[in-house]
Amino acid sequence: MSLLARLAVTATGAGASLLSRPTLLASAAAPTTLAAALAQKRWATKRSGGSTKNGRDSHSKRLGLKKYGGQGVIPGNILVRQRGTEFHAGPNVGIGKDHTLYALKPGHVHFYRAYKVKTLAGGRTLAQEQQFVQVIHRDTHAVAFDAQSGRLDLSKAILESDTVRRTLERARTPTLPPTPAAEFVPRRRAFDKINRVEFDELVTESWRERLGGDHWMVKQREEKFGH
Repeated sequence: MSLLARLAVTATGAGASLLSRPTLLASAAAPTTLAAALAQKRWATKRSGGSTKNGRDSHSKRLGLKKYGGQGVIPGNILVRQRGTEFHAGPNVGIGKDHTLYALKPGHVHFYRAYKVKTLAGGRTLAQEQQFVQVIHRDTHAVAFDAQSGRLDLSKAILESDTVRRTLERARTPTLPPTPAAEFVPRRRAFDKINRVEFDELVTESWRERLGGDHWMVKQREEKFGH
């Protein structure tokens, strides 16, 4: 055999061994069992986002006093924005469904403290000191203005009612003596018509007999009904 033939045979055998070697390596590297296939893991390609408890925002509600003591107001002016009744509505002041206080008449703002009286069972009363705001107007606060000089006296500007008293002493309900059986008048039936003027006069006369004509409650009732 010539030298060229020998070189050709050698090259052919070497090529075959080179072509077959990757196949043997691939078959050896491939998984041959199910356990080996399940042992492979797939890692996440996207990082998960974190959680937060503060990821929100809201507009401020602008609560607080909008008018101060001594300021002049007109009907509709907002006096106080609040949550709950930290300030209670006094004379010439209205309250909205969100506890907003606003002026009902023109005048000047006045903040004060008074006792709110609540009637309990058994004839007892509960008096709690509260903060009030009112609008002073000459028509409703005539007693607070001096007749000669026309100057305003804030000590007389606190108007009392059945549920509001200036001091704790005036908040106490006096104990009325029991009515004798001979003077007892049975209550009328509900469907009978009652003259309101006569009824108010009878009540005032009864208070005058039991408490005396100098008692402050009797005087206040006489001023209110003109008896």
